[in-house]
Amino acid sequence: MISAMLCVPAGLGAQQLECAPAFLDPSANQMAPPVRPFGPGSYVVEPPHHRWWRATGECFFNLLHPSIGLCGDLTGSGVCESWLRRPLSAGSFVGPVFGTELLDDWVGEEAGYLGGYRLGVDLDQFWGVETRLAFSFIGLDDSPRAKAAQQEADDAAGIAPDDPFRHRFDDGRYADLLFWDVDLVYYPWGDQRWRPYGMVGAGLTHVAFEDRLNRRIHDTLFTMPLAIGLKRRVTECTAWRLEVADNLAFGNRVKTLHNISVTVGFEFRFGGSRTAYWPWNPGRHYR
Repeated sequence: MISAMLCVPAGLGAQQLECAPAFLDPSANQMAPPVRPFGPGSYVVEPPHHRWWRATGECFFNLLHPSIGLCGDLTGSGVCESWLRRPLSAGSFVGPVFGTELLDDWVGEEAGYLGGYRLGVDLDQFWGVETRLAFSFIGLDDSPRAKAAQQEADDAAGIAPDDPFRHRFDDGRYADLLFWDVDLVYYPWGDQRWRPYGMVGAGLTHVAFEDRLNRRIHDTLFTMPLAIGLKRRVTECTAWRLEVADNLAFGNRVKTLHNISVTVGFEFRFGGSRTAYWPWNPGRHYR
C-alpha cells in the first residue's frame, strides 16, 4: 500500500516540482487524492470545493489569456512563495471619494475622504472573499433653491438681515457615511506577484446629513460595490493594494448614490498550515 506523492524535479527551476499521484492500492487501481503546492516544498491534499473554484478560475483565465500558461511562481526580490501559503489577510485603506446628488435640486455631495478596514481569505489562486468596514466624510453642496428656502425661513423667524446666524452654513457641512459589505474577488492572473483583480459585493450603507432647513436626514441603503484594483506582494507577510471603486447604493429617502473612491491600502498576510510529506512522518505540519 502506497499513500505518498512521488515528486521529481521538472526542469532546471529550483522551485518547480512535478508530482505524480501514487496508487493507494495497485490491485484496485485506486489513485491518491489530488494535491497542489501551497508554496515551495509544501504539498497538501486539495479539498473538493477548492478544486471547483480553481477550475472555474482557470476557465476565465484561459478565455482572457489563451496564450499565457498558468504559473504559481512568485520568484522575485524578497518573495518566493504562493499567496495561498498565507491565505488570510487583514488590512486598512484610505483615499479620496467623490459623491453625487443626495436630494434632487436640494443638496448633493462634493469630495471627501474614505478610510476603513478589511478582512479576507483566498479560496483559490483565482477567487477570494473579503468583508469591508469603511467610514467616509463628504462635503455638501446646496442648490440655489435650498439657499433661497433658508433665507425665507430666516425671514419668517424674524432673524435680522445682518445677523451672523444667517451665515451658519457658509463654513460647509459634511455627510457622514458608514459602509459595510461582503465582496467576491476574482484574480484573472492567478497566483502572481502583481495581482490585478475585479470585485463585486453586497452590503449596507448608512448616510446622515443636515440640510439648509436644519432637518437631520438619515437613510440606510442597499450597497453593491464594484471595483477593480491591483495587489503587489512586498514580502511574504505584506502587500500593497490600489483600488478604484464605485460604491453604488440604492436609497429610499435619498437618490441612488455613486460614491467613487480611489484608495491605497496595506495588507498583512497570515494563516495556513504547511504540510510536509516525508516518508518517515507523513502528514507532518510546520509553520
